[in-house]
Amino acid sequence: MNRAAGHVLIVDDEESICWGLKRLLTGEGHEVSVASTAEEALALASRHKPDLVVMDVRLPGIEPNRSMRVWGGIRRSFKRPSSLEWQRQRRGAGNSGRK
Repeated sequence: MNRAAGHVLIVDDEESICWGLKRLLTGEGHEVSVASTAEEALALASRHKPDLVVMDVRLPGIEPNRSMRVWGGIRRSFKRPSSLEWQRQRRGAGNSGRK
């Protein structure tokens, strides 16, 4: 299967969860960054522009409401295609080699 892999940012303070997710995702061909704090996640997101963020909303030292605001900061750090652009991209990827 020949597909373009994306960049995934994992944000969790549980080392074993990060390890398992990273192993799974890199095995599928994705580039993976890991952050254990909200601050680290924001810094990595601004540098690497992830396609997907997997985030624990119960990070220690941060209230759940604040973690959602952190997510808003991460989300603003990368360009997200509109749903129409995304559908066009997916259709184009699925039709490669077909006439």
